[in-house]
Amino acid sequence: MKVKKKLRIFISNTFYPARAEGGEGDDASVASWELRVEGRLLEDHKARPSQNDPSKLKRKFSSFFKSLVIELDKELYGPDNHLVEWHRTATTQETDGFQVKRPGDKNVRCTICCSWTTSPTSSSWTHAGTPPGNLWCPEDEVCRDPGPSEPAAVPADPIIINHTISVEGVDQKKTSCYDIDVEVDDNLKTQMNNFLLSTNSQQDIQTLDTKIHETVETINSLKTNREFYLSFAKDPQQFIQKWLISQNRDLKTMTDVVGNPEEERRAQYYFQPWMHEAVNRYFYSKIQQKRAELEQALGIRNN
Repeated sequence: MKVKKKLRIFISNTFYPARAEGGEGDDASVASWELRVEGRLLEDHKARPSQNDPSKLKRKFSSFFKSLVIELDKELYGPDNHLVEWHRTATTQETDGFQVKRPGDKNVRCTICCSWTTSPTSSSWTHAGTPPGNLWCPEDEVCRDPGPSEPAAVPADPIIINHTISVEGVDQKKTSCYDIDVEVDDNLKTQMNNFLLSTNSQQDIQTLDTKIHETVETINSLKTNREFYLSFAKDPQQFIQKWLISQNRDLKTMTDVVGNPEEERRAQYYFQPWMHEAVNRYFYSKIQQKRAELEQALGIRNN
């Protein structure tokens, strides 16, 4: 269950000029700059993350990448101090961004390389200088063109961004923004699993199952009643006859009655052809019964 979203990357830098002696901090007398690489998924405004529901928490920016390398101008920072690297490990704590701070009062060319943990849906991405609508800049921030950059040839290729760290202006934050199409797991699956595994949810499910069972029974009862009255409305006479026959059959079943009392109470029932044989069998059975009783009585006396 995947959904498409946009991952927005913010690359910003701030310049801190050198201050007069006696300023606060050990490095107050040295000019420096700070580079920040941050990002977040663009969520639906209606769906705000809840701190009480882990399934709705925002996904951290670093979770999309297995490594991030920032290469600074080697001429300015030398071969031993021009690379800043982050690589994912088994104990990595996810973060929403990275920052690098270095001394310097000159513009610095840098290359930012982000290697995907998983592939994005598309290799196309936008940056400052593209048509409006793809570029977003918050208020009080200035978007700058970071220079030419090559989009990834295939989705699995890393993102490579050429950026210039500007030291123009004092304490002025400058930001470039990039939008990238990515596929992420739908939170619905996690929410469903959490719901099914929750003890409280099990009780809720049991209550809902019971309610469903009762509702089905009610529907069946109402269906039977509806068919009953519809049959009576279509043909009342035939309905009454069938109903009496059904009731008579049910009464026999409930009382264990043998035969048909309604027919047996009428005289013509006893004038049927089989009646003569039935009477003879009845008297024969009685004679045999009396004979057995007499023989038993005589046998007792003889003993």
